[in-house]
Amino acid sequence: MNQIKDYFSNWFGSEEAEITGEIPSPQWEISGENFSLDGPIPVDASSEDKYICRCGQSKNYPYCDNSHLSYNQNNGTNIGPLKINQEKDRVVYVCRCGHSKERPFCGMNKNDHENVIDYVFVVMVFTTFAIFGAKAYETH
Repeated sequence: MNQIKDYFSNWFGSEEAEITGEIPSPQWEISGENFSLDGPIPVDASSEDKYICRCGQSKNYPYCDNSHLSYNQNNGTNIGPLKINQEKDRVVYVCRCGHSKERPFCGMNKNDHENVIDYVFVVMVFTTFAIFGAKAYETH
């Protein structure tokens, strides 16, 4: 796993990122539309500084749209965006599965993604059986 991380180390850039505000923790509510199983989101910071949402409420995820201002006021928190400093050819990858240990960056951890996929699979199977069971019950 470390070899993969070393290979993709320029994607993370977490050591060079300037962090403002509190470090996110799992108890913060993340808007459901900001999760996906489609893999990380590339953020190109080669032409300008980019600000990454850390409150989980942005309608322009992964970019900050200042939703944290009202979120902080309503919840008594002090969450701010993560600034990705502009650097030539710099691309970082933002996690969308919510399980990276390097949030908001993708940890490229196959096990985390597999756990999410397993959970979704179980929910889908259960839902399918519930639907077919209900239909079978209706026909009798």
